[in-house]
Amino acid sequence: MEPVQTRALAFFGCVMYIAQLTGGEALYCLPSEVDGTSVRKVVELLMRNYSNLDRPKVATNDTYGLVDFPEFVEFELRLSDIWSINSKTTSYEYKGELWLQWVDCRLAFKSPERGGHVDTITMSYDTMLKMKDNFMIWTPVPKNLNADHVTSATDRERIIIIEPSGKVRARVPQRAVARCPMNLKDVPFDKHTCILLYASVEFLAEDVSYVLASDPAAFDAPQANADWKIGGLSANLTFSRVELSDGEFAIYSAVEASFPLEREPYFYLSAGVLPTILFWSVSYVGFFIHYSVAPSRVAIHITAILILVNHLQYITATLPTVSYRTWLSDYIVAHLVISVFHMVAFAAVYYSNWKLAELKEAEAAYESKKIAEALEQETKNADEKKTDEKKKDSRMLQNAAIRCCQWAACLDDVSRVASLMTVLTVNIYYLVTS
Repeated sequence: MEPVQTRALAFFGCVMYIAQLTGGEALYCLPSEVDGTSVRKVVELLMRNYSNLDRPKVATNDTYGLVDFPEFVEFELRLSDIWSINSKTTSYEYKGELWLQWVDCRLAFKSPERGGHVDTITMSYDTMLKMKDNFMIWTPVPKNLNADHVTSATDRERIIIIEPSGKVRARVPQRAVARCPMNLKDVPFDKHTCILLYASVEFLAEDVSYVLASDPAAFDAPQANADWKIGGLSANLTFSRVELSDGEFAIYSAVEASFPLEREPYFYLSAGVLPTILFWSVSYVGFFIHYSVAPSRVAIHITAILILVNHLQYITATLPTVSYRTWLSDYIVAHLVISVFHMVAFAAVYYSNWKLAELKEAEAAYESKKIAEALEQETKNADEKKTDEKKKDSRMLQNAAIRCCQWAACLDDVSRVASLMTVLTVNIYYLVTS
């Protein structure tokens, strides 16, 4: 290779490297003499010796010697809508279009400034396929690696734009169901970042390298969603690393587009938090029913407990099965535990009062017996005095039991205050930590 050509190739290499850093590829193609009186005629001339099996720099290496450089593909993503954001399946649907730009010198043609007849070639994939035996130019169309169900765009919707300089732009419509991993610990105040990872898995990073357009990712219009706040769309360059069957790794150039999600908490506040407080209030009202009316107290406490259990199951069913606690489940469980405490406190109060009545009845019988025995006290012998000492010890134990039951009988009032203070503390804590 002659020194002049070597210096030229080195110059081209420097230009390509600078282009990558500045976000685009330089138009390095030599002026072309391909011309026709119509777009169709120009396309037919370009197709004569074109092969889409090789990427542009490989196919034109004899002319430009840039085979060691990758194809720099400019990336631009525009999303028009996001909907069906489902935290149970951790997925969402999106619609938009992907704009790609690269240079293919095989597609350069004579511009009007140089006497050509065609300014720009714009046609759909469908039109191009019909022109010559399903012919299609080389395209580095990337795939969203986080998408599960992709709705393929029709060939009529895909557009190819070719300029005389060899610059190619492709419009690829996008519609798919994508995954968005979510950490639900903070439901209903959770925030997430959804990522769309685009990579051309047919070409390694050494063959195709993405660069970002001046405005690489954006929404066409502000996104409105009843359940979520959707932030702005952004993009940055990255790499996708895939382990092969032989233990080696394949590295692909990739673009990571992302947008933040923040849940609108109204649904879970109205359908989860508010009912929980109301169901606990139903149980709390039981404290104002006298403990002697056991059927009513038991019914109101048990009913509230069962409702809270079903309510917890309902809320859990709206979320995916996770192996960790969530803010909302902890909140409901806390009120459920307090409601169970209502029932346990009532059982203790009811038993204590029943036992107190039994002991008082025994005390009255003992007092009557004591009066009768006092009349015969002087005639008792020494052995009988020892028996009296045993009865005295038994009496002391009985008095202690009566005092204990009298204290337990006050548990209803203590529990009423303790339950209210506990619920207030729980709600303040969850309000502060939300």
